[in-house]
Parts: sequence; structure tokens; C-alpha cells
Amino acid sequence: MMMKMMKIMSKTYFSEFKSDVAVAILKKDDYRYEVMKPLFEMCGFGFAETSSGCVFIDGEVKLNKNELKWVEAHEVAHILLKHTKDRNEKDEFEADSLAHKLLLKAGYDTAAKLVKKHSIERHGNQI
Repeated sequence: MMMKMMKIMSKTYFSEFKSDVAVAILKKDDYRYEVMKPLFEMCGFGFAETSSGCVFIDGEVKLNKNELKWVEAHEVAHILLKHTKDRNEKDEFEADSLAHKLLLKAGYDTAAKLVKKHSIERHGNQI
């Protein structure tokens, strides 16, 4: 089944997974994008600045709604788990596990299934 890709504009909002976490989806039309681009290249689709409670997502990457929610929930999980910027495989598995729970609780069943489906590929074990 082909999923429709969302055309994402740069935007900032508070996460529904934790109301005091700001989420910024940055695109090239946003002056902050060029500053963050090297971090996206290093971290992937997004990253969390855990000390400030901010999540940044690369809006130039084509993500569908479920993939976008997975990235957001994963990064919010890092904040909730108080992970430092020096993350290891255990931290990533914990973040995916909590993201799976957050997504299910919020009613994003398809996004939660994506996390579960890819957990073996990403971590070598099932959530």
C-alpha cells in the first residue's frame, strides 16, 4: 500500500506526547535549517535537545504522517528518559520502546506498528 507523503512546511508546536516539549519541523525556507543541517546529517531524521526540551525534525526528508509521529515520539522519549547527548544502543532501544507506548496511548496504532516492525532491524530484538 502506497502512503501519501506529506508536504511539510516549517512549523513549531508543542508535542501531544508531552505538552512542554517544543517540536520544530525545519525546512530550507527556515533560517534555522542551515544551522541544524549538520546535526540532521549526523543524527538522522531528527534529534532532541534534552536539556531544553526541544525536538528538531528535518522537514526536507519526505516522511508520511506515521513516520513523522514515530520520529517525534522517539525524540520526546529521549527527553522523558533524560538521555544525554552521548547516546548508545541501549538508549535508542529504550526510546523506541517508550515511543511505541506513547504512540499506542495517543491512538497512532499504525505508527506504533512501524516502530515494532523495525525494532529487530534497528536493535536486533523485538519491542
